[in-house]
Amino acid sequence: MMKSLSGYYEKEDRLLKAVKNVATYPAMMILMLLVVLFVLFAKVMPVFSKVYEQLGASLPAAASAAIRLGGILSGAALVLAALIAAAAAAIWTAARFGKKLSLVEKGITAVKNRSRIARAVALRRFTAVLALTLKSGLELEKSMELAKELAENEAVARQTDACAKRLEEGSSYYDAMKETGLFSGFYIQMIKVGSRSGHLDQVMEEISGDYEEMADSAIDRMIARFEPTIVAVLAVSVGLVLLSVMLPLVGVLSAIG
Repeated sequence: MMKSLSGYYEKEDRLLKAVKNVATYPAMMILMLLVVLFVLFAKVMPVFSKVYEQLGASLPAAASAAIRLGGILSGAALVLAALIAAAAAAIWTAARFGKKLSLVEKGITAVKNRSRIARAVALRRFTAVLALTLKSGLELEKSMELAKELAENEAVARQTDACAKRLEEGSSYYDAMKETGLFSGFYIQMIKVGSRSGHLDQVMEEISGDYEEMADSAIDRMIARFEPTIVAVLAVSVGLVLLSVMLPLVGVLSAIG
């Protein structure tokens, strides 16, 4: 039992780290994109403006717009940084002293209820806890209640409550699960076999492993899709801005030469 519990917490810790990475990695990539674009518009473009002035040539319309944008960004950067710092400080202070932020909590809850990754993580927790508690001899209803609390997902909690109600009305565990939609497809058939054979704990352990792999795959796919997108946006943005400046500049230098 202790070995199973240790294994559960090890997997939980690894999965939580993966979820944190998928949350922070895109944010860091977007931040890097914004920083690069800010430096390009606010610092690099004015240099080209001076070059055009020294050559006595007029700046292209696109480049002029980019420089004006850089001026706006320069002025707004400090304000934006101050707002972000203030928001971060407010959230940290509220969390530090145990105050609830309803809007933040609602946002997090909405993500948990709709995200495929969050649902996979919640069902992994649910099935893993169910497997552990059933293996230790706890009754099914109590095992479900404990698994529901540890899953920390409103959608899973609602379906678990509905399943418990069906059980109270006399339905089998298989029928209750099928009617409430907590599990579907092949997993329902596995639960049917497990509940009839008396090996429901082993079935839940196998399903938990599947959901763990599902969550890992979803996280890997999200990162694999996001990184090239950010790199492509950055490359296209920088390329277009530099071309709008460099091509007319090459023409001016050729005319002078």
